[in-house]
Amino acid sequence: MISGWTKKLGELAGFGVVVILYTLRYNAGNEFDQCSNISDGLRNLMLQHANSRTFEKHYLGRVVPVDTMAVVSHKEQQKALMRQACSIGYSASKRRPTHLTAEQSASINDDPKIQDLFRQREYLLSKGNKSDKVRTRLRKITKDIQSEKARLRRKRKEQVRKAWTREQAVTDIERQLAGKTFEEPPPSPSDGNAHPVQKRLYEALTAPATNTVESEYHRRNNAILAVMSYCSVQEPPLPPMTRYKAVATKKDVSNLRDGTARDTASSALGDAITSVFVKSRMERSKRCFLCVGRATTLQPSDPAIHGLIKLSIHRGT
Repeated sequence: MISGWTKKLGELAGFGVVVILYTLRYNAGNEFDQCSNISDGLRNLMLQHANSRTFEKHYLGRVVPVDTMAVVSHKEQQKALMRQACSIGYSASKRRPTHLTAEQSASINDDPKIQDLFRQREYLLSKGNKSDKVRTRLRKITKDIQSEKARLRRKRKEQVRKAWTREQAVTDIERQLAGKTFEEPPPSPSDGNAHPVQKRLYEALTAPATNTVESEYHRRNNAILAVMSYCSVQEPPLPPMTRYKAVATKKDVSNLRDGTARDTASSALGDAITSVFVKSRMERSKRCFLCVGRATTLQPSDPAIHGLIKLSIHRGT
């Protein structure tokens, strides 16, 4: 599970390579190896290796970070340029795709193997046989469909990311030659729906490093305060399969905003407060008074109010 999260974080960070749990350790080992003040024995001691064979087989990078042309030509090496070009951070780009589009994800169903599994499932369902053998077969086919779809999505996403790397490099060079700047990354669909405190937390944690100690203290304090503020925010449950939904049209978005404007947070909160009270002892409240009470402590413009009111509805009988 943690390994999958690490790979996902690497994709969200925009790295062009697959990030694993040992990536930081591999990078540290290569930095130790290139440092002139650290011997092989000291490097093996810090990495807890019995000999250099483990480092050479598993840790030593296969990308040569040396200006070989300058060495052959007896010229001064461009060490800073080669170091930057061979680093993992050099491949990081926020513009690199992290998810498949709705069309790309839907095209997975056209795969011949997926279609064959669909036909097998439809054939078993059409027979109307509800025996244990048929049910077991149906469960296996459904599991195979899910596994094959997940494999095809991973393969398709890898192809999209590699194609973007090749094409975007040429596009960036052409824009530079034309005197233009780089293309801006596309806005995330969740940016507009993010909680204000969540936006503050993201900006504080991703703030760039500064050059002075006082500025670093200020950056650290802002991050601590942002985390403290976010601790009091109750996150609503995420809707299922949001990443594969088609993008709404401008007309749908405008209609949604008009509807939201009519149903203000204040009126909804007032109705929720009124519904908490009961007329008699025999009557049972259908809302969670804790959720409603928490909503009353927020600002009227806070988007979390609607989520708390929605969660306050009692689902039991």
